Amino acid sequence: MESIYVEGQYPFYYVSLVYNKNIHAADRLDEYNIRWVPTVYFDGGYQVKVGVQSTMPATVTWYKSSINFCANREVPDIEANLSVEWLGNATMNIQALVQNHGIATYEGRIRVFVTEIVSTMGWYDEDGHPYGFAFLDFALNEDISINAGDTWQKDTIWNGNEHYDGHGNDFGGITLDNIMVIAAVFNAKAYIGYSDPPDGNPFDAHYVDEAVGAWINQAPNVPSDPMPEDGTPRVDIDADLGWAGGDPNPEDTVTYDVYFGPTSPPPQVAWDQSGTSYDPGTMILDTTYFWQIVAWDNHDTSTASPIWSFRTDDNCPHVYNPGQEDADDDGVGDSCDTCTDTDGDGYGNPGFPANICDLDNCPTAFNPDQEDFDEDGVGDSCDACPTHPENDCCNPIGSNLPPQVSSPEADTAKPGDPPFVYVATATDPNCDGTELGLSYEDYPSWCTVTEDTISGAAECDYVDTSFTVIVSDGDLADTQEVTLVVLNVSPSITPIGDTILVAFPDSFVYYPSIVDSDDDTHAIRYLQYPHWCSVQNDSVVGTAPDTAFSETLTVVVEDYCNADTLSFLVRTYVCGDVNADGVINSADVVYLINYLFKGGSDVNCDGIVNSADVVYLINYLFKGGPPPGCP
Repeated sequence: MESIYVEGQYPFYYVSLVYNKNIHAADRLDEYNIRWVPTVYFDGGYQVKVGVQSTMPATVTWYKSSINFCANREVPDIEANLSVEWLGNATMNIQALVQNHGIATYEGRIRVFVTEIVSTMGWYDEDGHPYGFAFLDFALNEDISINAGDTWQKDTIWNGNEHYDGHGNDFGGITLDNIMVIAAVFNAKAYIGYSDPPDGNPFDAHYVDEAVGAWINQAPNVPSDPMPEDGTPRVDIDADLGWAGGDPNPEDTVTYDVYFGPTSPPPQVAWDQSGTSYDPGTMILDTTYFWQIVAWDNHDTSTASPIWSFRTDDNCPHVYNPGQEDADDDGVGDSCDTCTDTDGDGYGNPGFPANICDLDNCPTAFNPDQEDFDEDGVGDSCDACPTHPENDCCNPIGSNLPPQVSSPEADTAKPGDPPFVYVATATDPNCDGTELGLSYEDYPSWCTVTEDTISGAAECDYVDTSFTVIVSDGDLADTQEVTLVVLNVSPSITPIGDTILVAFPDSFVYYPSIVDSDDDTHAIRYLQYPHWCSVQNDSVVGTAPDTAFSETLTVVVEDYCNADTLSFLVRTYVCGDVNADGVINSADVVYLINYLFKGGSDVNCDGIVNSADVVYLINYLFKGGPPPGCP
């Protein structure tokens, strides 16, 4: 429980009932009819966990599940408040208050537990650790009844010297910084709980509807560690004030009042600020200032620091320099410093009129030899490109930025011609990139590298792969993994059905519809096709004969690596030849009459097979009527 509480993610309180050291804890556990140790009662018995799991993390997870379960329980609309005042000598004034915001009378019992945050009574768990939030005794333990909208309130004085653990020890040794008082409001309604789940050791479970805890307030820490330190001379006129603060109570909020000025005591210049620093603005040269900090907590308790002082500086007393500039921090203002030398190599920085020493060709770096290889006026120690007078190198010293590969992160290779070719490119923010070095690593064995180019011919059985492009400016480098996808998708002939019907004397033309995501060019072959057709420009063409035939057309489509085959029947027919014997005669009339009663063909093409088709066919055969056929 302690580890969950310390996490601070769950807003709950807990009390350790050390039954073998404290009769008050034992009495409370008797009310729970406890069977095993340890047992954890969540929300007064709404959840009960006996023992521990095999590991500490598992136990923590187990307990958290109960906390979350209890958090979802609906509770009456009551609110508890608790305040504790330390009176000294282990004595406290404790005030408890419960408000009923509901619409019905609330019946319950309030228990106010006095606990030690870390036990000092010699109460240790089985691992030798002192118990946390160890229960000492009740400050209040009584029934309450609160009408809707009313408030219950009670004050009590609790003196540890007058309370005992039942084993000959009082609680007179408690200290204000190690006490937490916890109030819990238990509902009057009793449920059946079990201390030996699922049904052993029953007890009356009164669920907790509200809980609140209170630390004993301590005054804020006395502000200390002033900056500038007390009595410091020659303080920069733009210096800020700083100090250490805080509060012994971790939940308290601390603010600070700032007193500052050239008189003692100083006037107040800031109120209720949360930070531990203050900017007084630009101060007057050669002046003594006094300052003090008063800390306040959110309980209106305050502490005050001593009054501190310091004196501002004048780094150039014979020359007017209100800005007090001192570039080399040697205590002599730039206005009167005969050698402003920020790197300490004996050569003065350019741009300071008071300098009489030789000027430094590298004022930002210690270089007493003043070497300048490319004679560009900038010393080698701070020359970004010591061998390039134009300072256009790709790896300038001190300001080099890495190059970046700019060529694509993915490419494709397709078996067959043309071969795969990838050209690496890169940029560099320091130069035009012509001096950069490009190389490849981890590339497939079927590829070759020539300077910035990698190429190779992919074969049909090759799989997707990758390679690494490296660019370097001689100092910094960038790498990029390039994914190489080998395109090898089989072509697919779009089916047009199992059978194609062609009526005499219609024309027939077939060209395969091909789906292939990585190829535009294919070889088309016909393994078989109707005898009345021919192949012209990869298409099968022909005119249906006046005789019924049923023949197979088989087409093969190939790309560089793969192929697909499609076969279907091509059937020819003559309108009116309902019995499909190749001749229109009285046999078709008989066939059609037979169909009218057992199934047949639509001869007159009116969309209905009926006696009109018989009449139509007889008229054609014997009276020279129009031949069968659908337009």
